[in-house]
Amino acid sequence: MKKTIIMMLTAALLLCALVSCDSESSSGIDLSGVDSDFTIINNPYETLLSFMTNPQDYQGKTIAVNAISSVVYNFDKNRVDRHIMLGLDPTGCCNALYEIRTDDGKYPNIGADTTFVGNFTGDGYIHITDFETADTAERQYDIDALFMNASELNSFIEKYIEQQSESQYFEQKIRIFGHVAEASGYKYLVGLDSNGYQTWIIELYDPTGSLSFPVVSGNLVNPAEIIGTLSVYYEDGTPYACITVEHISKVECVFS
Repeated sequence: MKKTIIMMLTAALLLCALVSCDSESSSGIDLSGVDSDFTIINNPYETLLSFMTNPQDYQGKTIAVNAISSVVYNFDKNRVDRHIMLGLDPTGCCNALYEIRTDDGKYPNIGADTTFVGNFTGDGYIHITDFETADTAERQYDIDALFMNASELNSFIEKYIEQQSESQYFEQKIRIFGHVAEASGYKYLVGLDSNGYQTWIIELYDPTGSLSFPVVSGNLVNPAEIIGTLSVYYEDGTPYACITVEHISKVECVFS
């Protein structure tokens, strides 16, 4: 039955190297103090892999990188664990990442293509001094499931299905983190425990058919931030919760 999915998922990263390059960039932000400008190469996957595998080569340097602004989400503690630069390989299934920090705690939207300027530190992160992105609109939602644990979220979904149009949350916009799965041509967002077993599930609906969901293949985890409208649909007379997706952003995850 398509409503029951039990997943055992593991994360995978590939490793390779990149030779850095110093050059000028067409970016609108100030690159005058940059030691290594990777925006000319514009291959964030290989660039970030190089950062991960050869961090000693960049210590003390100021770098500029085009990458996706993202986060590592802690599914055990139900919170954003750290902010990262994210690079996807050409297939979209494998990632490279590096932690970033800012002084003011402000970061680009999750999923935004961003030009970052920052300094490599000896503590395993890049101190961001400037960034530029065209995606500056504030994303709106009525319900933020960011700090609901698995039990609370499952109860929330069950109560919503029970109340349906009588629920105060009917057709409200929700922000929720989970793992994208697919079965019988349908896409779902599922919660996983630290052993990789399903804790909750909700169907995803893309009305335009144009959204870019994380690649679902093999036994890779496909965590994502979803923003969309909460609704209900029926199958054989049984109601199920559904999210009409407006925005999806790939994230990374940890379980402890």
